[in-house]
Amino acid sequence: MKSQIVFSYFLFSLVVLFCVKTESEIENVIELTEENFDFEVDENEKWFIKFYTDWCGHCKKLKPIFSKLADEESAINFGSVNCEKQKNLCKKYKIRGYPTLKFFSSSQVWDYHDAPTEKNMREFCEAMTMPAILPMTKAEIKKISTQTESTESYIIALFPESDDPTDESNEVYQEIHQIANKARGFSKFYYLAANEVKGVYDNFVDIVSESGPILISIRDPNYSPSYFKLSDADSETSLEEWVDANLLPLLPEFNQETYIKITRSKKLIALAVIDPDNEEANDYLEIVKKVSSQESRLVFSWINGVEHFNYVSQFKVKQKNLQQVVVIDFENEKYFRLPKEEDQEEAETLSEQEKITKLIDGVFSGEIKAQGKGAGLIGMIMHIFHVIPNLAKQKPIYAAIFAAILIFLIASLFWSGPKATEETPEKEKKEEKEEKGGKEEEKEKNKDKEKKKDK
Repeated sequence: MKSQIVFSYFLFSLVVLFCVKTESEIENVIELTEENFDFEVDENEKWFIKFYTDWCGHCKKLKPIFSKLADEESAINFGSVNCEKQKNLCKKYKIRGYPTLKFFSSSQVWDYHDAPTEKNMREFCEAMTMPAILPMTKAEIKKISTQTESTESYIIALFPESDDPTDESNEVYQEIHQIANKARGFSKFYYLAANEVKGVYDNFVDIVSESGPILISIRDPNYSPSYFKLSDADSETSLEEWVDANLLPLLPEFNQETYIKITRSKKLIALAVIDPDNEEANDYLEIVKKVSSQESRLVFSWINGVEHFNYVSQFKVKQKNLQQVVVIDFENEKYFRLPKEEDQEEAETLSEQEKITKLIDGVFSGEIKAQGKGAGLIGMIMHIFHVIPNLAKQKPIYAAIFAAILIFLIASLFWSGPKATEETPEKEKKEEKEEKGGKEEEKEKNKDKEKKKDK
């Protein structure tokens, strides 16, 4: 009897052994290490890889979403790397924050730039399995040109009817393919015969017939597309620079979803702060769009100053003036705005467009000085963001505490108050009163000094 029980227990153990799988096997997410990474991540296959740590709260939230995609996407392999255990591997791929998502294929690596939602990651995976340049029809470009507004940017190669834009042996098209390939998952590229845009963009038909293939960028259907002649080898602006300046719409909204895309560039950000309920808000945004269409030195964006008042207030934006542009240097943790005196003195003489242009020109000429380095929430966030990776190697518990603080700070920027309230004007009046009092006191001191000199 005992032998039967023992044998039954043995059989049950075998069943459990064969049925139970590791967590990574169940989820179709392969745990990658320094030992198996090069073997598993074959250059002929596509891999979407998550770099994470056990103490990262966002990593834990991402885990079920990432696992769900891994179960559904058959054309892509999904992997994960624990950066606490695989430090050299994470150092090799320059992982500085968690979670970080990267796509590997054909010995190339692409960064994931979007918010890590299921919808965004699914669209990213679909884009990475498609050709770098997609065909576009006449009906599609006509539809884009007649939209009243758009949240997307379209880069389209227009070519002579006799050409084949899919021919990668052609040097001109090879260059387009290389740049489009770099931008995969971030922006889509299309191609279309120039004669197909007749009746939509007639001027480009003539340009292509005279100069050969061109790239056009539709960043807002209400503005004429910019274009780049591929025959202009001696152009001051390289093709790659032109593409980089045209990847985003003219004026995307700045929020949690778009933050990574907007700040990925090393360019300064011109942030238009508005109150959407103000009847002049839409007119003001149109003015900012117009400046954006003529200015390539910055990335332009707009933010709801009421909803995100806690964020914009660190740039000395007041509730009574939620209609202004602030220039932000995220890399160096600085910001620029028109001096207060100029706001008051020139408010009646300068148009809104002239104020924005004056600010931008002043920033690049050095006339307007930077403010706020290392101060406020933005400085704290950038500092903690750089501290965490090194701290994790030495003291993981402290790193976890700093990570929690970082999450709290980011959340406070985008999700929490205080929004602009009725109490805010009183606070601003008090600040102005104190500021005026300080100036009067300084004037009195200067008068006393002059009297002493006269004596």
